[in-house]
Amino acid sequence: MGEMSELGPLDPQILQGDGQYISAKAVQSTLELIKSYLKEDDKKGLELATILTSRINPLVLGQYESTLKIAQEYQTELLHLRMFDHTKKTEVNTIVEKFATGYTHHSRVINCKEAKKIFGDNNVEILPSDGQEWQTIWQVSKNNRTISDLVGVLQLINKLNPQQNR
Repeated sequence: MGEMSELGPLDPQILQGDGQYISAKAVQSTLELIKSYLKEDDKKGLELATILTSRINPLVLGQYESTLKIAQEYQTELLHLRMFDHTKKTEVNTIVEKFATGYTHHSRVINCKEAKKIFGDNNVEILPSDGQEWQTIWQVSKNNRTISDLVGVLQLINKLNPQQNR
C-alpha cells in the first residue's frame, strides 16, 4: 500500500431498478431496526415497522443476504490466495468478519496503519509515495481508470444513440 492508500469495509452495493445503488449492509440494518420496533409493545413501534417494511421489496431480501455471503467468500478466497496459507483459517475468518461487520458504513476509511493492525505487520508493506515503485503502481492504476472511464463513456453514448451505432 502507498502511504495514502485506503481500503474500505466489505459492503456490496446492489443496483436497483431505478439505477440507484443500495448498500446490502443498509438493508440489513433496516431489518434490524424493524425487528427492534416490532419488539415494542406499542402502536407507534408497529407503525414504524410497517412504514419501513413497505419500502423494502420482500422478493429481493434474499439477494441482499446472499450478496453479503458471496462477498465474504470472495474475500476469504483472496486472502488465502494472496496473504495467508490455508492453515490460517482463524486469522482469515477474523479479518473477513472485521471487514463485513466491524464497520458501520461502506465509506469508512481503513488507512495503511490500520490495515497493518488488521492483516499483520508482515503482510502489509507501506511504500513511500515519492518512491519509484509506488509511482509506477500509481501510474498503472491511473491508466486503468482512464481506460475504464473511456469504456463507460462509449457505453453511455451507445445507450443514448442506439440507432447511430448500427
